Amino acid sequence: MQRRPTRITAKQSRKVSQRVNASTVGTHQAHARAGRPGKMNANDLKFSSARRSRRASAGVVGNLGTSSTTAESMRSYSQRTNARAYGQTPKAFSVLKVALVCLAVLVLVVGVGLFVASRVFFGLVGGRIVLNDDTVSAYVTAPAANTPYYALFVADLDETNNCNTDVDMVVLARMDEAGKALTCISIPAALQVTLNDGATHSLHEAVSMGGYGELVRAVAAFANVDIAHVVRLTQADIEGLVDQWGGLEWNLAEEVDDPKAGTLYIPAGQQQLNGVQTTTLLRATNFSLGTQQQGLNQCAFVAQFLQHSASGGFLDACTRLDKQSKYMHTDWPAEALISLFRAYNGFQASSAFAEQVPCYETSATATGDVGYVAYSSSWSIMMDTVEAGGNPAVGHSTAAEVDPQSFTITVRNGSGITGGAATIAQQLVNLGYKVEETGNTDSYVYTETLVIYLDDAFEPAANAVCQALNMGRVIDGTNHYLFDTDVLVVLGTDWMPQN
Repeated sequence: MQRRPTRITAKQSRKVSQRVNASTVGTHQAHARAGRPGKMNANDLKFSSARRSRRASAGVVGNLGTSSTTAESMRSYSQRTNARAYGQTPKAFSVLKVALVCLAVLVLVVGVGLFVASRVFFGLVGGRIVLNDDTVSAYVTAPAANTPYYALFVADLDETNNCNTDVDMVVLARMDEAGKALTCISIPAALQVTLNDGATHSLHEAVSMGGYGELVRAVAAFANVDIAHVVRLTQADIEGLVDQWGGLEWNLAEEVDDPKAGTLYIPAGQQQLNGVQTTTLLRATNFSLGTQQQGLNQCAFVAQFLQHSASGGFLDACTRLDKQSKYMHTDWPAEALISLFRAYNGFQASSAFAEQVPCYETSATATGDVGYVAYSSSWSIMMDTVEAGGNPAVGHSTAAEVDPQSFTITVRNGSGITGGAATIAQQLVNLGYKVEETGNTDSYVYTETLVIYLDDAFEPAANAVCQALNMGRVIDGTNHYLFDTDVLVVLGTDWMPQN
């Protein structure tokens, strides 16, 4: 059932219209009725002056304000409503806010871009310098923070660049970043050491027997130090580095004219060496000091490498590493190399200490080639000096060093271990000593190994044998022992076979 719409009469319509007009202040015109003037609602309002009341009655209203019902005075209300921040945001503040937001976004974008670029850079450089030898990680030891550490620099100087089977340069470097100091010890590649098969070999054979990890292990054991990093170079790498550096300033005390090192002749005196001349110099041995001078030259090259790599700023270090990354291989991460280059900023190669392992030449090697045997006592003293940060060239004495071929040895087994005398005798022969007789003692009662001499002139020889065996005690056997050779070795139960 539909509801009928309500009818609005003319009288009701006039009343609604009057109410609407009365509720709108000052926006309507007064309508006069017959015989009477129109009435404005302004007559019902109160104004502060008669003038304002007349203007309102005539339909003119200048402004409107709200009436405060709080305790706030009209003065305070006027100040508050007319303040600049009321009801609107100042234009200048809005512009500044937008500018700050844009700046923050720009900084964020630039930061992200730099981070991505650095990751790409270090990834590319790291891929070029990678050592590509999984055996190394098992034998390198991370150094403690802010302390000196050891790095191993090795190079294949052979013109065939067969770097996977041989090593011609081995330099153990003590790196002191905080003091910007460098100490280099050249280790002859033919030094006789014990490798992973328990036998004595030339050091350069380590790579073919167990990779560069075996080389690191052998050097660390020989020097009794932990090695933190390895840098491997080939002949082509060295030549590329030197040419990139613009050559090397080198003051040669002697001329280089060694047919075994190459066909180049380099006169003595101040020289600017190119890459090929540098590798020729590093191979040469025909100096008055022979292989010792060769070792010192190789140490000097490592110092030159560090000097030409060192840089101050981060971007400069990145640029140098980028250029050199084609000519080196290492387990050092690219980020760590940047830190190394910056730490050595201002380093001069002439400030580095350098020396070769004190050793003597021997032909009694497993292959029959010429090898070298370290003087144990002098080597120990030298490494003590290196560990203390001193100059190894003045930290040891060769006065007591003895030619192993200058005296004879008898070996007797006093331990009861089968084959002991023959084993020790062979070990001494491999080290270049002259063993003329072996056998057993009358009874196996010796609890320690003795190295005995009768003539005081052979006491240094007995000490050399004791150091070579790395065991035993030296005694004067006058009136107690009889033997025909210069030195007698009596094997005790303190010795145990390696197997």
